[in-house]
Amino acid sequence: MLLAAGKRLKSDDKAAALKINQAMLKMLGSASSFEKPNLAHAAAELAMARCDADLLEQALRSTDAPDNLRYAFWQARIGGDARRLLSDVRAIKNEDDTRDIRRVLDGYRAILEQGYCTQPKSEIGG
Repeated sequence: MLLAAGKRLKSDDKAAALKINQAMLKMLGSASSFEKPNLAHAAAELAMARCDADLLEQALRSTDAPDNLRYAFWQARIGGDARRLLSDVRAIKNEDDTRDIRRVLDGYRAILEQGYCTQPKSEIGG
């Protein structure tokens, strides 16, 4: 529910969306070992949707698979370029387990649906 609320507010009330994201991260401290990975994933997804690299990194540290390709694509959405992940995608060889492919598709879906995050222009040469 918090993820849905944060996503809904991310455009209209950025401060409220940030507060929800911060609250989700704070809740990780008291979450059970069963709840923690799911809550961390939701906090990471909201941070990605909000284009907040710092909160995304904080949330990823509490997930059960912080280095998976879904999260790498979410980081690439914020950073502005997913091409560096092509070699990792091509290196997937496990034909019996589609988990990695599903993570790639889920991660890239965020880029397709929301586009890359806008990068702030520097004052020099911007």
